[in-house]
Amino acid sequence: MELAARFLLVEDHAPLAQTLASAARCVGSVSIASTVASGLELLAERDDWAGFVIDVMLPDGNGLDVLAVARERGIVAPALVLTARHDAATINRAYELDGRYLVKPADPLRILAFFSGAARELRGHRFGID
Repeated sequence: MELAARFLLVEDHAPLAQTLASAARCVGSVSIASTVASGLELLAERDDWAGFVIDVMLPDGNGLDVLAVARERGIVAPALVLTARHDAATINRAYELDGRYLVKPADPLRILAFFSGAARELRGHRFGID
């Protein structure tokens, strides 16, 4: 039986969110949020996320706050921080939260590789494979 990978995507630019969601659906399912508040609501619904794709600049705050809450809850799923910002403070905070950092526009193949890798990692952990 194949385990379903579930991803949380927090991105406020609707066309990009749909493109990213399509990539995620190649290996699992996706929940989409466009604000920090909606991202936190979706995050609270489950603990078994396969991965996160987080935009930093959102209408109601910093998307890294969603990732910080996930880490505080003990969720160690891979995270991709996808943003137009490339200042040292943002990059450092992403890395402190164990996020992989990509500057927009990002290569779609790298994003698909992230989703595929996260899904494989989820299956390995669920089956106790190191």
